[in-house]
Amino acid sequence: MVASFVDMRTHRERPGGVDGPRLVLSRLPRGESVISRQSMSIKLVLEGEESYVCSGRNYRLRAGEMLLVSASSETMVAQIRKGDGAGICVYFAEGDFEIPAAAHDILLDGPVTLSAAGSPLVEQMRAAGRKVASTPDAGPAVANAAVASTAEWLRGLLRSPASPFAGATAARPATRRELIRRAELSRGYLHAIQDRHVSLRELASYANTSPFHLSRVFTQFYGVPPAAYHRELRLDAIAARLRTEKLNLSRAAAELGYSDQAAFTKAFKRRFGMPPGEWMRGAKAA
Repeated sequence: MVASFVDMRTHRERPGGVDGPRLVLSRLPRGESVISRQSMSIKLVLEGEESYVCSGRNYRLRAGEMLLVSASSETMVAQIRKGDGAGICVYFAEGDFEIPAAAHDILLDGPVTLSAAGSPLVEQMRAAGRKVASTPDAGPAVANAAVASTAEWLRGLLRSPASPFAGATAARPATRRELIRRAELSRGYLHAIQDRHVSLRELASYANTSPFHLSRVFTQFYGVPPAAYHRELRLDAIAARLRTEKLNLSRAAAELGYSDQAAFTKAFKRRFGMPPGEWMRGAKAA
């Protein structure tokens, strides 16, 4: 089915109909719009902040965060309170997804906040936005590609045994949804800050929960504590830099919080199968 494209520049007092898959690029000033929930959708914030009001609940999203919304006869309100905002909304066709049991009652209870950190989705959507902004006639072709890539990402997320839906085990759907929100926001924060150490206290403050609770939930969802997850992210970033830069390994070890270069080398070898020096020589040979 061919996806349609809408470039939304002004707020709406009434929801527009959604027939089949659709890509909506929104570049809006401060204000609010009433939008449809006729089909399953993902709302991804590219710039600024947006808030969505649905069934009396408020969902605040920063850049790089998104809202997964199930189909419903209800409408929802999108709000931009500070400056201008830019976002992408992808509507899917009816029957596009088979929702697994682990996610079904959570989505029926309300929208779920997720982070796009660690996936190419944000850059793909930004590229789509730039393309249609510079070449409006490309909208339909861009819409087809954007809807397809987003659908592929979402199917992978819903099916994965490592997805946050599978990790949420609380009894009430509303509680599981809130645990997913806090874990995903924390994960996104760690991806956004890779040039320094992030303490558990700082991370918990960002997620508005206690350090103990966050550590337990994060480990349950992603298999490792926040500190270990962040250390691996930063190791990956250092490894990428070693491919193109000449870095002082002792300084890199200190930046990552290792006691000395030997400890850093051991961790690097465990993750990449070779010590940093060999890794750099391989990059030069290539």
